[in-house]
Amino acid sequence: MQASDRQILVRPGEGRTLPGIIFKVHAVDTGGPFSIVEHPYAPRVLIPPHIHAAVDQVSYVLEGTVGIRLGEDEFVAEEGAYVIKPRGMAHAHWNPTDKPARIMEVSTPGSFESFFEGMGQILGNPGPDTPQRLREWGARYQTTFLMELVPELVTRHNVRLIGS
Repeated sequence: MQASDRQILVRPGEGRTLPGIIFKVHAVDTGGPFSIVEHPYAPRVLIPPHIHAAVDQVSYVLEGTVGIRLGEDEFVAEEGAYVIKPRGMAHAHWNPTDKPARIMEVSTPGSFESFFEGMGQILGNPGPDTPQRLREWGARYQTTFLMELVPELVTRHNVRLIGS
């Protein structure tokens, strides 16, 4: 395939934006093996714990500080840190500070970007049914949200659930 058949340069500021997601590299741009999105995190926001059954991810902290729960372990990832999140392992992210944070996330296979499309729609229209909508959407992509862990994380880390 020639370079002209795919987008090969994504300039700063480019990418389609939905709430909580900036699409940078689509699976079609890579021939399918991976995609890349950015997640800007407002201060004190929590991405609920979840498990992907069919997707591996690597996150890179571009800006700020991100709290991470990976399995039963919790730690803080500073700017420049990589976090490897293999399929089947529960994980959650949060911004524990009063400053913005941002991560780049590589997902493989790349087709997982469709999951983020729906997440953007759900988070862009929050309501009391948001947890149920997250569970239903996640099931379509072999992702299980562990909403029962949210209250404890919210209290312990002084954060709020994204979209609330």
